[in-house]
Amino acid sequence: MIIRLTIRDPAASTAVDAEVTAEPETLVGSLLRALPFPVRGRACYVGSDKLDPESRLADSPLVPGATISVGEPERAQPWRPLAAAGAIRVFAGPDAGRVVWLSPGSHVIGREWTDIPLLRDQKVSRRHARLDVSWTGEATVVDLGSRNGTLVGELGVQGPVPLRPDGVLQVGDDRLRWAPLPPSRLRTTRARDGHIDFDRAFSPAPAVAGTRITMPRNEIPQRNIAVALISSLLPLPISVAMAVLLKSPYFLLFGILTPITFFGTQWVEGRQRRKKEREFDQRKRETLERIRQHVVHEQWLRHVVAPDEVDLTFAATHEGPGLWPRNADSPDGLTLRVGVANEPATITFDGEPWPEFTPPVLRGVPVTVDLRQIGVLGVIGPPDPVDALLRWLLVQLGTLRAPDELRLVLITASGGEHLAWARWLPHLNVDAPVPCLVGNTPETRTERIEELKDLVTERLKAKERRVAFGEEVVVVLDGARALRDIPGMKEVLREGPSVGVYVICADQRSLNECRGVCELDGTGMLLTRGRQGLPVAVQPESLGEQAAERIARAVAPMRDRLTLARAESVIPDAVRLLDTLGLGVPDAEAVLARWAADPGPTTRVCVGADGTGPVTVDLAADGPHTMLGGATGAGKSILLQTLVTSLLLANRPDELNLVLVDFKGGSAFLPFEHCPHVVGLIRSTGDTAADVFDESAARRVLASVRAEVRRREAILARYGGEIDVYWNAGGRLPRLVMVFDEFARVLETSPDFLRELVNVAAKGRSLGMHLVLATQSLQGKLSPELKNNISLRITLRQNEPSDSTEVLGVPDAATIPSRLRGRGMIMRVGGEQRTPQLFQTGYLGDPPPTGSAPATARLTPWPALGLPRPEARGAPRASAPVPPSHRSARCCRRCPPRCRWRRCRGRRCRGPAGCRSRCWTTRPGRRSPPWGWTWAGPSGSWWRAGRSRGGRRSAGRSSPAWRRAARPRRCGCTWWSTSRAGWARTRHCRSAGRSSAAGSRTGSGGW
Repeated sequence: MIIRLTIRDPAASTAVDAEVTAEPETLVGSLLRALPFPVRGRACYVGSDKLDPESRLADSPLVPGATISVGEPERAQPWRPLAAAGAIRVFAGPDAGRVVWLSPGSHVIGREWTDIPLLRDQKVSRRHARLDVSWTGEATVVDLGSRNGTLVGELGVQGPVPLRPDGVLQVGDDRLRWAPLPPSRLRTTRARDGHIDFDRAFSPAPAVAGTRITMPRNEIPQRNIAVALISSLLPLPISVAMAVLLKSPYFLLFGILTPITFFGTQWVEGRQRRKKEREFDQRKRETLERIRQHVVHEQWLRHVVAPDEVDLTFAATHEGPGLWPRNADSPDGLTLRVGVANEPATITFDGEPWPEFTPPVLRGVPVTVDLRQIGVLGVIGPPDPVDALLRWLLVQLGTLRAPDELRLVLITASGGEHLAWARWLPHLNVDAPVPCLVGNTPETRTERIEELKDLVTERLKAKERRVAFGEEVVVVLDGARALRDIPGMKEVLREGPSVGVYVICADQRSLNECRGVCELDGTGMLLTRGRQGLPVAVQPESLGEQAAERIARAVAPMRDRLTLARAESVIPDAVRLLDTLGLGVPDAEAVLARWAADPGPTTRVCVGADGTGPVTVDLAADGPHTMLGGATGAGKSILLQTLVTSLLLANRPDELNLVLVDFKGGSAFLPFEHCPHVVGLIRSTGDTAADVFDESAARRVLASVRAEVRRREAILARYGGEIDVYWNAGGRLPRLVMVFDEFARVLETSPDFLRELVNVAAKGRSLGMHLVLATQSLQGKLSPELKNNISLRITLRQNEPSDSTEVLGVPDAATIPSRLRGRGMIMRVGGEQRTPQLFQTGYLGDPPPTGSAPATARLTPWPALGLPRPEARGAPRASAPVPPSHRSARCCRRCPPRCRWRRCRGRRCRGPAGCRSRCWTTRPGRRSPPWGWTWAGPSGSWWRAGRSRGGRRSAGRSSPAWRRAARPRRCGCTWWSTSRAGWARTRHCRSAGRSSAAGSRTGSGGW
């Protein structure tokens, strides 16, 4: 495990950062001795806990991000008072950003110095209001006769008014929010590797949905009373005149009736009008209440969607369960709070409002930007406010998203010491070969940008195939205008957002690629969303460097149990084959026990592992033949070694034989040269004439293949041509696996080679012969007849999708990262599920160190964080000696079969003067013809030359036998050898001479 921590000496006022590599069983004393810091035997502390040198790291308080204090306990102030019941925070107004922790009791808010620091707002009275806090975290507000009054929400405070966590307290122009301690802490468990595991709760933030309100309509008709009055009084003088002229008083009744009707109508209509006015006022009050409720609810939602500093501190320090609540599927996954402002409520009004209606406004609500929509966000302005806002944005990303779903990359144009606190965020170290994904030197800047460019290029190719991306990436550029000129950065800025790579650019001036800008001027901020958006005045958020580092260190050791379970189920980056097989460090007895426990023959072997355990393939059932591809450097040689080793460990020499042919002359098969299973090992190195694999050499291999096919057909003819029936009848004909590495090269020199492989592929299943054809690129190399007989197809990483499609039928292997050497896919064409299986190839190497291995440590100053880690001591080797199968074969008295595969011999060679020379080749029957010579005459001398294991000593040992058979009593032989062991078998001769002295390099003898 790797732990990054800080070592501080309070007496000397010095501190350094270091990276420690150790095991959970390593003693703490070993770690303290390995620290690159003068400890000098002094006691060391983590916080107030003293480190016991005799304890193990798994039981110590050391976690990533911890600080070791040398000599005395650390005197760091706690991030909050222990007796605090909550915090009051000014989130809007002249005193925005001020946070005060309050203990239970009464606290006065005002411009006087009380237990709450004074407020600067001139509209706040000296003793404005009192806040009563209980032990349970409940708060109550009481106005103390302030001049401008106190509001809770939109209501004035007359007597004691409860202040809920979702409520807003307004004092003058300052708007405050009460944040009590969460009712329950985060449940955590310290793991043995130093991480702190917890159950991550996915709590998606509720969406801020708008509402539609129908405005009440005033249904009271508007009447002109003057016209109605004139109309009602006009008949009165006419009726008087008629009564006088006609001398009939009855006309007066008609004149009086009209005013009576008018006043009666007015009385009735007045009652109806007053009733409708009451109803209209009621509907207005109901509408205003609905608006008020929506405003209160939307304000609460805005604060939930965009938590403030107090909320994030609670989550990071385990006070609450809200750490990493968002995931990649959350619609607000990259929504960041940048400040507060007054914004109109999201209400749509139907109908005309009444004249005195005022549109609702959300006062002091969080203002956010969505990086997924913006893509490239610019933070421009003076350095200090820009750094404060940048710290706030990074802290949000580190506490709202988990490291397995969000990767951070930090690149600075200068030294960037003001951002050194970010090194503790685990999002900067996600399966990377460097301690942090930081570019703060010319070398590391170039490397990070090149990595980002390659990532964008790979994702653009994957996007065409509609492949989902595993994680989102946010790049922070400090000094973006200078970094923009580094090759590759422009491509990241322009193409990155479309493939999940987003950028935050911090500088004094904006970039053309920015689609959203936060422009700070020291007193406020103008936020522009999108190129067509209008600037909005916002009061920016800020965060101090000390608070940011405290939160980053608190998050550093955290690990989600779901992520841990997923990590345990995901494919490991390195798999040791012998550990997967349960052998550890095998010996002859272990191999014998394995052969006895599971007798063969078997073609089901382990080739690696995936997230569920070992991955096995059956060369007979899944095959009977195998196609294997992979780009250069993908680990194809390691996979071939793993396959051969698994076959050796699963079968005795009399159960399975191997023919290993390497057409490129590599050393992948050399460790198996002396294994009893290997009946033929052919390499084409090109070093000498005998090592060139030309057309004649290809004919030799083809002759051996044809002869082996005919031999097996003859043996199995009585058993229906099936090797399984032969084995069930008690036969002992071993299966034969022929492995051809880089076989595509021989196709250029011998076109008949492919046709012979087709013949073997057609008969291989029944005859017990299995082909493994390996090469880098298989495009156009295999005929359709041969591909139809190859059902087991394996490929490692491919550079081109077409190469992957040639093997698997899908381009998925081209998406495997180049850093994952040995990662591959298996396709079983004849299986029920014809989908590629991802796996990690097992390697043959030394086991990793176990037990209480000593710890190692190195300094990690800020400029060195982006450099690759040095190779650790005891790292597993790429290859190791093959398990001792030859010793196991001797122990069980299983002799290897007689070798029938002859190496390709060279052409006629010239020997010493006076010596007869001759070369012979293997005939199709694979038996060399008898050949002899005479000792008499000028050509009686004989010269034999050859490479190691070429039969030189066998030929030499045969010469005494020939002479002795011809004239037993009249011949003698004298020998000289640099190796006495090779002539040990000649000592049975009665006339054997005296050997050389012990220890001499040259032996001699005669008879």
